[in-house]
This record gives sequence, structure tokens and C-alpha cells, in this order.
Amino acid sequence: MVKERGKTGPSSKPRVLVSGAAGYVGATLCNYLVRRGYDVTGIDCYRYGDDVANKLPKKVHFYREDLYDPKLVRFILDKHKPDVVVHCAYDLRNGNNWVGFEYNTVSTLRFFERLAEAKITKVINISSAAVYGNGSYTNNKVIRPLKPVNKYGVSKLIVEGLVRELFPKGVSLRLFNVYGSAYRVKRANKSVIEVLQSLDPKKDTFHAFSKTNYTRDYVHVLDVCSAIELTIGKFYK
Repeated sequence: MVKERGKTGPSSKPRVLVSGAAGYVGATLCNYLVRRGYDVTGIDCYRYGDDVANKLPKKVHFYREDLYDPKLVRFILDKHKPDVVVHCAYDLRNGNNWVGFEYNTVSTLRFFERLAEAKITKVINISSAAVYGNGSYTNNKVIRPLKPVNKYGVSKLIVEGLVRELFPKGVSLRLFNVYGSAYRVKRANKSVIEVLQSLDPKKDTFHAFSKTNYTRDYVHVLDVCSAIELTIGKFYK
């Protein structure tokens, strides 16, 4: 049964469909876009996002369903007619086993096929720095070619290929380590930056253990949302 939550009036901004709307990035993005005046539709099967989904604005047209269901996807596309789709859905907890690998690639392919059938061309795919593998960095620029070292990274790279094949105007954003919280939406696990921010410099100590020089980039979740909005704007220029 299809259950929708949320109703909004007409908006002059593009209508946006967010898959994985109960996840960390997806839920934050839904909050961000609604506050910026967008008409937002979200879909998530609640695999791990029950608490987060309850923090979505009431204005979001939210469906607790699976992308694997082609009839449901057609129903949502026909009813809400999104101009832009932001694909955040991903089974992260099973990302490095074959069950999760199959779900993340096959369900995404089926979802993308429905979007292509509906003549949707403006697709933003949320990818990952995992496609680089053990990349090298110079002045914050990745210089090593794409060589993912695990199933998670390989699946993300496959989905990027699907975007290029099905949506010539589509964009894949390769996020590095996303941290931070906004609109009461938080990561399931704290990042090292959030751990450091929670320390009292007068009495707490922090021990880092590493055998090599190690570089890791971080991006705040609101900066991710801002980048997505800028990408949406680029579609119309």
C-alpha cells in the first residue's frame, strides 16, 4: 500500500525527488530544500532510518517504500512529476557483502530505468570517494585513477556508469567523509571531527595511532546540501 505524508502548495522552484530520504544525507537534504522553498518528495524503505525519517518536515511528500518496486516508482513519478532526482539511497551496512552489492546495483538500475522511461534527465547521484580506492593526494586533489578496493567502492563506480549511460546530463558527486548535524538529523556514528569538537581542551586528551602519514578529507553535511542545490541550479543554466 502506498502511503504519502505531506502536502505543499505550488512552488516556483524545481520539484525534487530524494531517494534514501530517511538516511543521514537524504534527510538533511529534505530539510534543507524545504526550507529553501522547494517542493520535495522523499522515498525510503526504512531499512535503518526510522528515527531519522520522523525528523523530516511535514511538507515532504514521504513514501515508506522500496525502490525495487517499479509500480510504486511509476506511481510517484506520475503523481509528483519531479524535475530533478537526487539519488541518495544506499544499503551502507551491507555495502561490503554480496547481498548488499546486488541490492545497491540492481535496485538502482531498476530505479534509473523508471526515471528514463519518465523522460527525467536531471539526475544527481550521490557517490563516494571510495571509487578512488587508496588514492594519493596533492594539495587536496586526487591524482590516482579510479581503483576501488572493496565492494562498496565498486558498486558506487558501477552506479556512476549507469548515470553516464542513462542520463547524459546527470551528475555524480563523490563525497568524502561527511560529518556534522543539522535539523536534528545526526550521523549514526560520530566522525573524528565530531569527537574532537566534543572534547574539553582543558582536561580531555586525544590519542591518534597511525604507522604512516595519513590524510583524510571531511565535508560538512550542510556544505553537501549547498553543493547539491548549486548543481540543481546548473541544470537550468
